Amino acid sequence: MKRADINFTNEADASELDFEWEQFHETKNKVSYVKQHHVLGAYDSGELVGRLVFEILSGRAHIKDLIVKQTHRSKGIGTDLLRAFENFCKDEKCHKLTARTTQHHTALEMYEKFGYTQEFVQKKDAFGWDWIWFYKFI
Repeated sequence: MKRADINFTNEADASELDFEWEQFHETKNKVSYVKQHHVLGAYDSGELVGRLVFEILSGRAHIKDLIVKQTHRSKGIGTDLLRAFENFCKDEKCHKLTARTTQHHTALEMYEKFGYTQEFVQKKDAFGWDWIWFYKFI
């Protein structure tokens, strides 16, 4: 008996099985496997001066992007964004936070100050950069 034909498919067709996957894991683990995308904004007099973009999936929140306008750096805006992110994630019952940055980026010190631990270094991406990945359990 032939088991199955294996071919590439598109995401729309493949997503038909998402519900089964989510149902299995949510009943077994009580964790949501639906990816949530969020953006926190920092405003100064109505002007967007910073943002933190993150995703939550299965109890893990990953910071995809944290940026503050150059004219507003060193004023605690990044710290405020990170604090708001952590508070939101606690309310959402996340258990692990992750982030990544390059070795010479100012975010490196901020993550360490907030108690994040270096997990691994991803060597040489497409642009030749090394990325330091951090985690924190909450």
